[in-house]
Amino acid sequence: MHDGPVQDIFAALSQLQVLERSLAGDAMAQQRANQAVQLLERALGEIRNFIGAFRPPGFERRALGEIVEGLAVQHETLTDQGVELDLRPTSATARSRPRSRSTASCRKHSPTATVTPGPRASG
Repeated sequence: MHDGPVQDIFAALSQLQVLERSLAGDAMAQQRANQAVQLLERALGEIRNFIGAFRPPGFERRALGEIVEGLAVQHETLTDQGVELDLRPTSATARSRPRSRSTASCRKHSPTATVTPGPRASG
């Protein structure tokens, strides 16, 4: 969601802010542009709140496996249905897939010729 609509809305917002400044001599047009800016800013705020609802702060402090296990326990508790989890990678391919995707993304978005995958630095 962040890579699509949010970026498009932010780009439209930026263009409207430029347009708003260029309309300094026309109060009515400037007011309409300002209203559009406010609507887009509110929409961005709502989207950020919506996205934030799916990423509670605890997610940043816990490993993905722990989060999935917690969600499974929650599901069991709420539905009285058992959940069996095996979070171990099943093959070398499964372990290397995220790394190869990260490497491809780095090569696509970075001018550097060398990519060395590794753990993300925190802080």
